[in-house]
Amino acid sequence: MGKVVDWEVVKRKEIKEIVPEPHKEEKDYVRFTVEEWIPLKPHIALGGQGINTVLYTSKYVLDRALEIAELRLETEEDLREWREKRRKGRVKVKVDHEQFVDLGKVVEVRNI
Repeated sequence: MGKVVDWEVVKRKEIKEIVPEPHKEEKDYVRFTVEEWIPLKPHIALGGQGINTVLYTSKYVLDRALEIAELRLETEEDLREWREKRRKGRVKVKVDHEQFVDLGKVVEVRNI
C-alpha cells in the first residue's frame, strides 16, 4: 500500500522495470509515482493461490482481508455475505480458478 504522489501517461516501452510484451510497446500506460510503500500488517495470506497479473480491490476490503481471495469480492451481494459471515468468525472465499485469484470469479463465501 502507498500514497500516489504523481502520475503520467507514457508509452509501454518507456517502463523499464518489467519487459513489455512486443505488441504492447507503443500502447499508452499510466505510470504512478508512489511516495512510500507501506507493508500491510497483518500480511495477507496466499491461501494456496496467487495473482497472475493485477488485482484491484477497495481500501475497505484491503484493510480487512486475511487471505488473497477476499480481495476478489466485487459485487454488493458478495461483500454483504462476506461482512455477515466475518462477524461470526473467519471466512473462506472460493474462486473458480485453481491457481490465480485474478482469473476467477467468486463462487462461495463460507465460515471456517
